[in-house]
Order: sequence, then structure tokens, then C-alpha cells
Amino acid sequence: MGSELRHAIQAVYDARKLILPYQTSSRLHQGQHVLDLACGTGLVTLLSKQKVGPRGTVTGIDVSNGMQAVAKRKAERDALTVKFINHDITDLQGMQLLPEGVRGFDLITCAAALVVLEDPHKAIRQWPTLLAPDGSLITDVPAEDAMLTEVPLQNVGRKLRMPLPFDGSWVKSADSLRVTLVDAGLSIDCIWRCPSHNGAREYDPGSAGETFNRASTMAMFSRFAEYSVRKKPRALFVG
Repeated sequence: MGSELRHAIQAVYDARKLILPYQTSSRLHQGQHVLDLACGTGLVTLLSKQKVGPRGTVTGIDVSNGMQAVAKRKAERDALTVKFINHDITDLQGMQLLPEGVRGFDLITCAAALVVLEDPHKAIRQWPTLLAPDGSLITDVPAEDAMLTEVPLQNVGRKLRMPLPFDGSWVKSADSLRVTLVDAGLSIDCIWRCPSHNGAREYDPGSAGETFNRASTMAMFSRFAEYSVRKKPRALFVG
């Protein structure tokens, strides 16, 4: 994973208040076992460890050494025992992730990361094999109206052959997530919409230039802010 993608993911992960939906829906209790995929700086990982207690286990996997170093420092600060593994969550085959004597994880979480995976469908197909018979998976993707800036800018990047750190265009609606999970062999308990953390869900075409300028300050679109290329993507976005 390139540094550009790592920085973009960290900016998204840390900026969004994702912890509340995972806190209210996880239904964890003492002694259970959790796998947190793309654990990042440990927001969901450490919350899970607090819930499962000393008899339970939590394993956090992330490809970014930098983000995981932050998570480790938090765990040490809070005296929480968590197993951290530096690895790509899209390729878990052959890894011994389950604690000794445990048949499967009671919960697998993947927060703010599914949409940035190069092949989310391939990744998810591996995860059901790690779940206990009555285990659960909680993950998220942006809602379609939360991508009003991202999708046009991704199209601009493709036209200019300037690929962005990730492409979330496969998410057309909540049904995109449903189809992906079912294709992986999972059954759906529920899909719900969380409050938007991005503010506006409508944009005035007359303010397209201002919208582009604001978006280009975000880590995931920083390439468009470079002086040498800025005019072309801005012209395509504004129209």
C-alpha cells in the first residue's frame, strides 16, 4: 500500500465518528473473541477489548505500521491486551488468527475500510470462514448521498488517468453492500443508515468551483491540488 493511500485512509478513519454505531450494535459481552480488520489507530479495537474483558480476546489487523503503532500506544496506555498483526486484510489465507481452542470469532469488524479495498468482494469471501457458527460481521460503506463529491472526482481522475488512492464507485446504494455480503455466503441481519458526518448532501452547481477547492484539500484528492495539474481536474469538475 502506497503512502498516499495510507494517509487518505487515516484521514477518513480518524475524521469520521464511526465508533458510536459499532458501540451500539456489537452486543459483545465478557469472554468473547473479536477480529478487527483494518484496525487502524484502534478506535473499534480497544472498544471491543473493553467489552470482552480479560477472558476475551481481540485481534487487530492492519497493513499500516504507522496507524498500528498509534493503536499499540493506546492499548498500553489503557492497560489493554490486544494482539496486533501487520498484514493485508485482503489476503488472510493460511494465517493462524484464532486463539487456541476457539472455533471462530464471535465478531468480525471492519470500520471505514471496505470501500478503500482494491477488491472488496474477494476480501469479504474469506471472512465467513473465520466466524463462529453464531458469529457476526459488522462493516460499513458510505451511503450514496454521502459520495456527492467523491464520485464525480473519481470520474475526473479516471478521465485524466490520475487514479485516486481508492475507488468507491462500486457502492451505488445500500443494496450494493447487501449483494456483496450475500455473495460471500453471509446472511443479513440488518442494514441501517447512520447520520452523515460529511455535512451537506446537496450542492449548488453554481458553487462547483468552491466545492472543488474544498475537496482538493482532503488527503484522498490531494493530487488535484498540485499546481501543475490543478486546472484540468477543476475544469472537468466545474464543467
